Amino acid sequence: DKKRGIGMAISFRGCSLGAEATDAAGAIVAIQRDGSILISCGLAENGEGLKTVFTQIAAEELGVDIRRINYMEVDTSVSPESGATVASRSTILGGNAVKNAARQLKETLAKIVAAEFKVRTDNLNFKNENIYEKNKNQKIISFDEAINLANQEGIFLSVYGWYKAPDISWDEEIGQGRPYFTYVYGCQIAEVEVDTATGQIEVLKMTAAHDVGRAINPACLKGQIYGGVMMGLGYGIMEEVETANGYIKNTNFDEYLIPTVKDMPEISPVIVENPDPHGPYGAKSIGEPTLELGAPAIANAVAHATGKRIRHLPLNLERVLLGHSLSKGGTKK
Repeated sequence: DKKRGIGMAISFRGCSLGAEATDAAGAIVAIQRDGSILISCGLAENGEGLKTVFTQIAAEELGVDIRRINYMEVDTSVSPESGATVASRSTILGGNAVKNAARQLKETLAKIVAAEFKVRTDNLNFKNENIYEKNKNQKIISFDEAINLANQEGIFLSVYGWYKAPDISWDEEIGQGRPYFTYVYGCQIAEVEVDTATGQIEVLKMTAAHDVGRAINPACLKGQIYGGVMMGLGYGIMEEVETANGYIKNTNFDEYLIPTVKDMPEISPVIVENPDPHGPYGAKSIGEPTLELGAPAIANAVAHATGKRIRHLPLNLERVLLGHSLSKGGTKK
């Protein structure tokens, strides 16, 4: 007998380290003599798409093509200290640092061009690899020609950008205050089918809606949702560390099961954009929030299907079928 159920989980999560410490990030953006642009930041690319996002932010600020920009791997001897790549903080802090550095470079180039062509700096617009006079919408000079002017004057086009999170406070004793300066919100809905004869769960569909502020790169963002949903699915119905006498028993992936593409259900990502005043171009974050909701949504869906609430993960065959965990010897835990 198979029964179907629908479950939902919602969350709001603070971006950044919060009130536990001063939170800041730095970045270097440098224009080389050949016109290429280098970006260096202390936040590590772990597959979340920082290289792409930081490159897009710099390109947007300077009005150039992203193919002009090279993102440098983290080198602790030269990369600005930016803290750890944790707490869903990389885009909002590192992105702002990159944006601030690129803006300084733009201001430097704007002063050079304004002096050369007797125009006001606030009347210059950087776009499409050129610099335009706003009120006339007329091209004044190309970006490469502006770089050449700076080189002729011996001006060093490398700047350090810094971004510090807004001040917040938290009183641990009374449990009150403002622990984070902004939050991301999410909701995931799981649709499952449960075989009540065996306890087998099949996740049929996951719908994941996340407020990200603004999606700088929608394709990368959806990739984060797909990956986070699958990781949450693994936590929900498969992954469990088995220990005995202080030792991990399932040390290989033939025993510690993780979801593969064969286990992937239909995933429907929903991007909710509500630009945040603190984020670069309104962006916030989308890393960890996608992971956190899958397991509770699936657990709620199983409860809806079976009428039985299970409060221990993963939702394996024994827990679903019998409502409690069994040891391999058959005794109750």
